[in-house]
Amino acid sequence: MSVNSTLPVLPPCAPRLPHCALAPPARSLTSVTALTAAYQSAIGKYLNKRAGIELVEIPYRSPSQAIQDVISGFAQVSIASVAATAPFGEQLKRLAITSKGRFPGSEQLIPVETIYPGFHLEGFVLLLAPAGLSENIANCLNADVAEILKDPDVLKRIELFGYATSGAGTKDSIQEQIRADRELWSRLSKELELAPQ
Repeated sequence: MSVNSTLPVLPPCAPRLPHCALAPPARSLTSVTALTAAYQSAIGKYLNKRAGIELVEIPYRSPSQAIQDVISGFAQVSIASVAATAPFGEQLKRLAITSKGRFPGSEQLIPVETIYPGFHLEGFVLLLAPAGLSENIANCLNADVAEILKDPDVLKRIELFGYATSGAGTKDSIQEQIRADRELWSRLSKELELAPQ
């Protein structure tokens, strides 16, 4: 979550986030989201409900145009990825992040779950192979990827793109991640009354 650099924000924001961005007489803020990222809309709806504020969502086809409109002052709040907002650190006030704990390279951002326990959203990337791939080959690939993800140069490049890694994981950890995400989105869909798009 980032805001226009002229928006009065009371430091430190935690634990008042996002109330800190609502200095009187503001009652609502316009919030830009990308049409391609449904999670951004869900985060805005979640903050509206939990914080008792009114983020009025403006969906954009282009994430870069959305961020430019926050920088220019047309809108006040951007709910976007670290990768999308990182290049605009001087032009935006970056307030919070939905990762579980502090995010590598953006440790100054407050995890939303420290204010609203139990709420975190993180993306993950899967390396998939065709069904029927031998367990032996799968294990070899997994070991190779695990080694690659320990390389400091690779980690530095991953961070440059606004991402982080917790390692290669295992078949079981990936299944657990998918199960946990399904459970989280099922709960959020009911709580926020999200309709299929």
